[in-house]
Amino acid sequence: MNRLGYIDALRGIGIILLVYNHFLFFGFSGGMSTMTPLDNEVMFILMPLFFVISGFVSYRKEQATTLPQLMKTLWMKVRQLLIPTIIMFVFSRYAHCASIVDGLQDIMKKGYWFTFTLFQIIVIYQILIYIARHFSKHIYKILVLCLPALIFAFTPPEYTSDNQYVILKILSIRQLLAYYQYFIVGVIAKYNFELLQKTMTNKWWISLCFIYAFFCPTYHDPYTNWLIIIARITCIFWIAYYYRNWLDKDSFLPNQLRYIGRHTIEIYFLHYFFLFKIPTIEMYLFSFINAQDTICLAHEYMLELLIVGTLAIIVCYVCLLIRKILDAFPLISELCFGPNK
Repeated sequence: MNRLGYIDALRGIGIILLVYNHFLFFGFSGGMSTMTPLDNEVMFILMPLFFVISGFVSYRKEQATTLPQLMKTLWMKVRQLLIPTIIMFVFSRYAHCASIVDGLQDIMKKGYWFTFTLFQIIVIYQILIYIARHFSKHIYKILVLCLPALIFAFTPPEYTSDNQYVILKILSIRQLLAYYQYFIVGVIAKYNFELLQKTMTNKWWISLCFIYAFFCPTYHDPYTNWLIIIARITCIFWIAYYYRNWLDKDSFLPNQLRYIGRHTIEIYFLHYFFLFKIPTIEMYLFSFINAQDTICLAHEYMLELLIVGTLAIIVCYVCLLIRKILDAFPLISELCFGPNK
């Protein structure tokens, strides 16, 4: 199946929002992401959305059926994800004069956890696909893929607490347990793509998703949060699908969103180097909060979106420019961003 333009555009919007969040959280001091509900609400579903999309684009009808094919696939993922993550992580720690050991023991890997966790998930997925080749019925293959999600759901809570063993912190096990299920949701959605398209045209089903996603009274129940997140992601996919003709259109804004979406990994690796502080803007954003730390007013809310959103877009294009420059050095480019697709 050819690339879907609206999926690339959705990834482009997602990476801009991610840079937006990191500008607030890392670029400005004091935890600026607590200033308005926008950033917290976006991040509530943004990372699960990226894993769903990753699962969606990872599914292929032609999967590894022999051990040599499996090993070749895994080695490619090492080159695409693991090696660039390690190199950019080490370079980032060096650039910030920070300890590599401390960074490794941080489950968030000082920001570089996403590709590290994604690599682990893809390795598990590829191995399970190889095992599932022995089953003729598709339902059994899906059950094999879903088995780790069930195991992770019943994992003892000490594995997901802050007081983890060092090895669990280094492997970012908490992130693996939290996001594997979303990756598999994306795989299943791509596997049943025709059914997914039919579902997207069912107004009753989509209406129920919107109602459940945004008006469910159990929003803060930790045992149902993942259902709400999936419902919200379904709504986001529906919006992208509904506007797919425009997002596939050969005009400036859709072209730019698709272009950014095709280079999310490069932006993800590089943007941490450009989360600079602008004291005047920082003080201006802090001025939105009164002594009681109440939620911003609507116009203040939009000013934050305008100011930080503009900075996020600028950083995205700076990252793309650096990526373009490094293309002149193929070895460096491959080590930092993986082989050219």
